[in-house]
Amino acid sequence: MATTRELGPAALRRMYDPDALGFETTDELEDQLDAVGQPRAVAAIEFAAGIGRAEYNIFALGASGTGKRSLVENHLRKRAESRPPPPDVCYVHNFERGDEPNIVILPPGTGKALRKDMGRLIG
Repeated sequence: MATTRELGPAALRRMYDPDALGFETTDELEDQLDAVGQPRAVAAIEFAAGIGRAEYNIFALGASGTGKRSLVENHLRKRAESRPPPPDVCYVHNFERGDEPNIVILPPGTGKALRKDMGRLIG
């Protein structure tokens, strides 16, 4: 039969040496990109991101609140840092077919300038 014993305050608190951690604040730590205990998920994300074709998507399945979205976004963001930025894709009105906008592909970062210039032209 199990017995119980009373615990004193010292037994309810774990002591550690902050100097043994090797950092002052958590701001000094690198972001954790890998999911602990999820090597297959990480490998699948890396494989999917390496396909590099527009027809493919990443579908992450699992319980809500487990960090699926963060894991995928962190891996894709890290991968994007080493790649050139994509072009700006702008949809403009098609006066011949109003329900089929024209697509204008512009150098990265110039889409906002087009929108602003068009606003000045029209306004």
